[in-house]
Amino acid sequence: MRLYGTPLSHFTRKIRILLLELEVHFEFVDIGNVGDNNIEVFSGNPLMRVPILEDNHCKLFESDNIARHIVKNYASEDQFGVCNCDPQVLNILAVISGVMEAEVRLILAERGGMKDIYQHHFFQKTRDVAINGLEWLARQDKFINKQDLCYGHIASVCMWDHLSHYNLFDLTPYAPLKQLSEKWNKKSSFMTTRPKFTNEKNRASKIR
Repeated sequence: MRLYGTPLSHFTRKIRILLLELEVHFEFVDIGNVGDNNIEVFSGNPLMRVPILEDNHCKLFESDNIARHIVKNYASEDQFGVCNCDPQVLNILAVISGVMEAEVRLILAERGGMKDIYQHHFFQKTRDVAINGLEWLARQDKFINKQDLCYGHIASVCMWDHLSHYNLFDLTPYAPLKQLSEKWNKKSSFMTTRPKFTNEKNRASKIR
């Protein structure tokens, strides 16, 4: 099994943690620059995104699709609720993914050299999507206070650590999400996949 991604990718990290928790052996392939426009760098993924999973003769795109494949084929029990179809569980995963995607759009816009991106309605809305999503997630007490690790927790921690790394937003209003991250980042699977925080890489200005 081979997983393509980058060490900083929060979408890829979700799968790395899941595989480690399930004790499934895999090879991690760092593709390098996610801004590359060569489809072969992304193992043939036409969307040119990570992660990509190669498992025997099967190739999968998109993190949640990959997670379901892993559980179906390598976990006798879905102990983390990856395939849970409860509407609230699905909504939480959708909002987490939406926040993650919005953040990536903002990062790539700045990285691409765009100036004053918040003068554009599209990026104003993108920012608001992320902020609204964080506010909503921070109010999900039942999810946050759940004692056992679940796939939503894995996704939330990956989202939070990525947000903390790039520092685009003032995260102080969302303390419950920070506490959830601190709780699970003590586990080995989280610690060994956590992005390296450096001042040099953390240059983006905060959005208030």
